[in-house]
Amino acid sequence: MHHSIISFSYYQTGLWEASEALFNDKLGSCPVIVFFFLTGYLCFEDTMRSRILDTKYTEFLKKRFLRIYPAYFVSICLVLFFIFLETNFALLDDVPIILKSLISWMVVGLPNGIFQEVNQFLYLTTVDAGVIWSLLYEVLFYFLTHSMFVRLGRVSYSFYLLHGIVIYAIFNYGFLPLTLVSQIFTVAGLGVLVSWVSILSFKLVEQRFYKL
Repeated sequence: MHHSIISFSYYQTGLWEASEALFNDKLGSCPVIVFFFLTGYLCFEDTMRSRILDTKYTEFLKKRFLRIYPAYFVSICLVLFFIFLETNFALLDDVPIILKSLISWMVVGLPNGIFQEVNQFLYLTTVDAGVIWSLLYEVLFYFLTHSMFVRLGRVSYSFYLLHGIVIYAIFNYGFLPLTLVSQIFTVAGLGVLVSWVSILSFKLVEQRFYKL
């Protein structure tokens, strides 16, 4: 809804900017907060289920990949079709440069959250109303859930090294806005906490029930 309002305004005024109306502006940030809260909640719940079923971390990533990327790839193809349609299907950049830009889209903007322009089309993110920005943070969160699997003994501890390097790079070299990262992962962490409390409460109720 938020991006639809901005898109409508963009086609009216030619300016890609947030709405001045407070309600319309919060239609973007509030649902994102709820989304990452639910992401944290469901990820931890899925992690605990994987512990019970003895599922590997790679299976967790496979499920998340199949949930996100098929639809994302379709979206990319539609965006690229529109871009080349606007440029009359002419290659305005060298093929290696175009491929490099496409790679930045395939990896959801890693490591700095920048989706590079393709074929010199400057307003690339406005094609899909800029809705893909949160995918990068979601992918990072899925990667960071590795620590929960390590804690549960589902993957090798040697992977901690790569895990630590990525976290260090994100926060030390400013690849991503620190305030936004901290806000998103704080909300996701609250989701994890609520999930943990609910599971713990269920176990306590279950234990008391069997004692009766």
